[in-house]
Amino acid sequence: MSIFTPSEIMRRWDLVRDHLGESECAVVPSFHNSYYLSGFPMIQWGRWAITVLFRDHDPVLTIPGFEASGASAHSPIRDVRLYRDDDGPSSMRTATEHAIAAIRQRRCRVIGIEGRGMPAAMYVQLSTAFPDAVFRDVTDAIEEARIASSAEEIAYLREASKVADAGMKAILEQMRPGTSESLLCADAHLVMARAVSDGLEAHTNCYMQQGERSAQCHRGSTSAPIERGQIVEIVCESEIWHYQAAIERCVLVGSASEKVERAYRVMLDAFKTAKETVRPGVRFADVDAAARRILLDAGYENITTGTGLVRNILHHTGGRIEFGNLRPRNDRTLLPGMVLTIEPWAVVAGVGGPRHCDMVLVTGEGHEALSRVEAGLLRVP
Repeated sequence: MSIFTPSEIMRRWDLVRDHLGESECAVVPSFHNSYYLSGFPMIQWGRWAITVLFRDHDPVLTIPGFEASGASAHSPIRDVRLYRDDDGPSSMRTATEHAIAAIRQRRCRVIGIEGRGMPAAMYVQLSTAFPDAVFRDVTDAIEEARIASSAEEIAYLREASKVADAGMKAILEQMRPGTSESLLCADAHLVMARAVSDGLEAHTNCYMQQGERSAQCHRGSTSAPIERGQIVEIVCESEIWHYQAAIERCVLVGSASEKVERAYRVMLDAFKTAKETVRPGVRFADVDAAARRILLDAGYENITTGTGLVRNILHHTGGRIEFGNLRPRNDRTLLPGMVLTIEPWAVVAGVGGPRHCDMVLVTGEGHEALSRVEAGLLRVP
């Protein structure tokens, strides 16, 4: 059974085509956007899956030959061009030659490229093959389609949130002073694996940082024992068919100094306020401002990130939507179907970076919290 229905993939084609303007095609080589337009999530490992979406013709998918059965199962694209490792010295060059051949057959004169996801070497190869063509960056056309999720996408994000929640609950139940960061995370991995519904492909991750190390928000766990008197920042991530959900919880271990306790209280206020701001028509910048004002009024000026971001196909290697960030200069407005994380925080000297993070779906009237784990003041003895 395919990951998405053919009608869902074709809906995406129509959305992107509506934004191509004069561009007669979109050459899309990144994992996340090629997957979005083809329906086939090919893990690249140095090889390339290139989706070429034509404005006025059927699309073309170029992939390694051994991936043909996967494309047949998951993609409605029927013009699939296959290559082998021994076809040339470089998989990228070979895959790009297939894309070039498809573009030549359609006689495109204005060629759209995924500028934010295409290697410079691929662009050079394309521009050399078509010296008289006009090239346009059409990344925004793809991201305009992706920024609000469909019902099928939301179903996977709900499942991913459920799985991430299971991991977080397991850690909160087991965490005590003296327990190992890495062992707690290992247990959470097992719990998340068991929480995945049958037939779904999942990738999970769990990590944590203690005390001031929590300001390095993407650092992994170590074998260090949980210590009293500080915060522990826990992150559980789950991808269902590469649609990512994340939940974060900040936990106080025992009693802490007033400096730590105050930073925690301010974080809770900023988190709750930002979350309550989410509804259709509100600017991305306004959600950020609601949380940022509370942090700044408390004297916490070291705010190094925005308040959250749109979640869709996402991984640390890519997929983040350029204009889907809750940041001060983003004047776009929230729309129903957008799925966001709300995660305001500031770096506090001597404390770290306390933060909660929830998945939130923008609805027609307001919002729905997809993360279901308690998000108040969390403390272990």
